[in-house]
Amino acid sequence: MDGAKDKREGADKDADRMRTMFDELGFEIIFGQNMTASEIEKEIQKAASKPCDCFVFVVSTHGEEIPLSKESVTLGEYDQTILGTDGNPVSINKLLDMLNNETLKGIPKLCFLQACRSIKNDPEDVKYDSGVDVVISNPKTK
Repeated sequence: MDGAKDKREGADKDADRMRTMFDELGFEIIFGQNMTASEIEKEIQKAASKPCDCFVFVVSTHGEEIPLSKESVTLGEYDQTILGTDGNPVSINKLLDMLNNETLKGIPKLCFLQACRSIKNDPEDVKYDSGVDVVISNPKTK
């Protein structure tokens, strides 16, 4: 994706930290960066075909909510997607379906998705997901 607003500050540092952490945990790491939508799909499919004891995938990119149909806009039904560097979407459901195969059957699967969600074709003032307020509490120590 082009343009300053599309640059994800800190993404390289996040990727380095994740690689280090999973390497220290003994995972085989298949790393991809700045991938198109079709490259993302191919790499996930390839990784999901390797026998393993535990499967983890981490994706950090832009995301988008795409209406399932014209009627779904009023119902609030959207397909959650991540975007490749070409701006094309990859359905999260499609990615998760790729993990539902004989190779990974019965294997723990952990999926980390870091992607803000914008709503395709909405006006700029309502285009971005405003998020959810999260209350952080510190348990009392004795």
